[in-house]
Formats: sequence, structure tokens, C-alpha cells
Amino acid sequence: MKKFYIINLVCILLVFAAVICLMSFGTRTYGFADSENRYIVKFPRFSTDAYFSGEYTAQIADWYTDSIPYRANFRSLIVDIKSLYGIKTDLIGTNIQDGAHDSRPESDVEYSFDDYNG
Repeated sequence: MKKFYIINLVCILLVFAAVICLMSFGTRTYGFADSENRYIVKFPRFSTDAYFSGEYTAQIADWYTDSIPYRANFRSLIVDIKSLYGIKTDLIGTNIQDGAHDSRPESDVEYSFDDYNG
């Protein structure tokens, strides 16, 4: 039993070490991201006002999120994982914007489509 505990612990440590190395030493993306059709956030310039107001650290968080190594690969992996979920709710919808009308009998109508059409 103790042998399996040690093997599991070593495997977990190796995975964490691999992730840390990947995030620390992987090549970061800069410039225009074709997959997202926008420019990647640049590293912010330091100023004392921005630092003490909290803007500087927030901008660093945005920069890090945008420049994660292999970000496009991770995004496609997330899409692949989400495709394995159960019922796809984004396929369920109505055609309200294209002129669809509520065809339910008046006795069954507790609310109208216009209430949810914003």
C-alpha cells in the first residue's frame, strides 16, 4: 500500500514540475493572434500611480493570461473537452430575432417572448 502512495506522489510531483517548466520556459505569443482576431496585450509600463491604484497589477494579470505559452492549443483542448459534455444547450433556441411569433394558445401563455427578448 505504501509503495502505491509513493508512486502516486512521485507522479503528481512530476506533473506539477512539468507544468511549472512549461509555463516558465515556454515561448510566449506576441503581436496579432489570428485565432482570436485581436492583438495580444503588451506588458504594462510601470508607474507609481498605476501601481498604487492597482491598475498595474491588473494589467500584468491580463498580460499573463494573454501570453500563456501554447494558449491556442489550450483553447482548442478546452473546446474538445466541452464537446464531450452531455446536452448541448447552445443548439436549443428560438428564431425570435428573425420574426418568429408565439404560436401557443392564449390560455397557455403565462409570459410572452417579448419579456425575454431584452
